[in-house]
Amino acid sequence: MGCGASCCYVVGVDPSTTVRRFVLAFSFGASAVAVGPLHLIERGDAGVVTILAPSLFIGANLFVGWLVIKTLARLFQGQLIARPVITRPRPAAP
Repeated sequence: MGCGASCCYVVGVDPSTTVRRFVLAFSFGASAVAVGPLHLIERGDAGVVTILAPSLFIGANLFVGWLVIKTLARLFQGQLIARPVITRPRPAAP
């Protein structure tokens, strides 16, 4: 999983209002957490990072997988991209 992979997860769509609230989560940080310790180990670091690297790698990949699943779920539900709000002009006051 490289730093080029990204997914977005859209939450908080409130159907009772015309305002849609979005929270976008990107996987760039998660993939950096996974790859960073591996680069340190590759360069010869023998500290605590060698103990944490497998857990960080697995955790980051699980997080990115969760983002993919939630993004696809929103796509199939039709909630990934917000629909435009069409407003009609109000009639002029007499």
